[in-house]
Amino acid sequence: MNTRKRIKTVWTLTTVLGLVVAFSGSLQARLLVYEPFDYPDGWLTGQGGALGTVGTWASLDTGESNGWRVHPEGQLTGIAVDVYVPPTGGLNVFDGTVDNLPTTGGFAGMAGPEDRGLAFGTDGGTGNLDASIGLDPSVTASFQSATTTWFSYVGAHAWDRNQGSPQFMICTDTTTNGSRGLSLINSGNGIGATGGPPRFNLFEVYPQYFSGGVKHQSPGGYLGGVFGAHDGVVTAFCSTGTCDGGLVEVGQPRAYTMAWQVSNPDGSFGAANIVIGKIEWDADTGGEDIISVVRFLETDTLSEAAFDALIAAQPALSSRNWPSNKPDLDQSQFDTLNFSSLKFFVDEIRIATTFNEVIGEVLDPNLPSVDAGDDMITWSGQAVQLDPNVVNNDTTEPQGILTYLWTAEPNGIGDPNLDVVITGADQEDASVTITKTAPTGDATVVTMTLAVTLEGKDPVTDTMTIDVYDDACLAAIDLGLAVIDPTDLDENCITNFEDIAVMATTWLVDYTLTEPVAKP
Repeated sequence: MNTRKRIKTVWTLTTVLGLVVAFSGSLQARLLVYEPFDYPDGWLTGQGGALGTVGTWASLDTGESNGWRVHPEGQLTGIAVDVYVPPTGGLNVFDGTVDNLPTTGGFAGMAGPEDRGLAFGTDGGTGNLDASIGLDPSVTASFQSATTTWFSYVGAHAWDRNQGSPQFMICTDTTTNGSRGLSLINSGNGIGATGGPPRFNLFEVYPQYFSGGVKHQSPGGYLGGVFGAHDGVVTAFCSTGTCDGGLVEVGQPRAYTMAWQVSNPDGSFGAANIVIGKIEWDADTGGEDIISVVRFLETDTLSEAAFDALIAAQPALSSRNWPSNKPDLDQSQFDTLNFSSLKFFVDEIRIATTFNEVIGEVLDPNLPSVDAGDDMITWSGQAVQLDPNVVNNDTTEPQGILTYLWTAEPNGIGDPNLDVVITGADQEDASVTITKTAPTGDATVVTMTLAVTLEGKDPVTDTMTIDVYDDACLAAIDLGLAVIDPTDLDENCITNFEDIAVMATTWLVDYTLTEPVAKP
């Protein structure tokens, strides 16, 4: 899908009558970071090597001197809980597997009791957790203005006493150790998601960012009370204004957050929460970044449409809808991945350029690679030669045949002002002629979709757009390539007898003074 434009060919005014200016910038789906914690059963500090990271993990646990623990996938940690599981408690059931998300490797976070020399099935709760690792410069380089970055991770509460939801941050500096994610050191900046602090928001999921080391979140300003304190104040996150101890009342809607799911439907403790965020760099009306965050559960369908629906239902989950206090950060400085809060597990950390990659969608490697080509600018009645790039990746013998289908939207059917004719719609290199039968004075945008099908498989699609102007002159003017000559009196990029006619209409006009006037 073409998401950004850059000039591919520079045209001079002498070529304006042959003008078809091409743009490119097709942002291919790409997984930038993938941390599955595929490390041995042991301590996290010093481990590294995951896609998109540099260096090794540094971790801190105020209740365990060795820091964070990596647990094998599919195994219980032996942590016992008792608050949320009536009548006498039970084991934390999170084991690093998620029903609706592909998982590999292990999972990391609070150490289990056996890791600390205690018996399996005892509580063994530790303390405040902080961990960080460097981002590869190529990842940071992808955070370009007008692009979109998605992130996701799985989290679960590890214990049921004074726990918090894992706070994720793409940032310049790490959190202050033991602060439960209250601040970044060195007056750092960052952007990310999930709850805490203050204490009253530890179980909530919402967008947040750091500026000058201080945490910000909707609906405005720093809501954590006295800087350096854990507890903070009763915040505006209480949607009805009537709150008990700062928590949203049971049964009351959350205006600014989604609730972290602590237990599974059967009452067992350790529900997997899938946090997904979308960052649109410098895309808000004032040039600010847009951060949108939601939470899915194992029973939910993961789709971009579902993500959009959750934002629509709770607009404050996107900073696009905040009246003020929006993040305006220099993402080119973000070189750190950081987690913080207390008593939790995390797993399956992904950063990618599209939603599908950030949920671990695995595509059939035999499917074709499809790039519909550069976005184009043309004018009414001028044919556009489409120039896609399609690669047949089928490794079977004999290699499967690809079929093609180009479609347009709007397609012109039933539209008296637009006529769209695709020549060779079933060919890779089709052409399209778009005629505007009623001038509009500006561009009409037509989206062309190329669907390529490998026999027996679902089609792979990509799109490009064509901006269609009334004529070549308007196209050149919009591109800033038209320099109007003084003899072009009607400003249509052509000097001819029509300009003489314009001049003739004023041939005998007398511009002299008709009476004395005051000196300016």
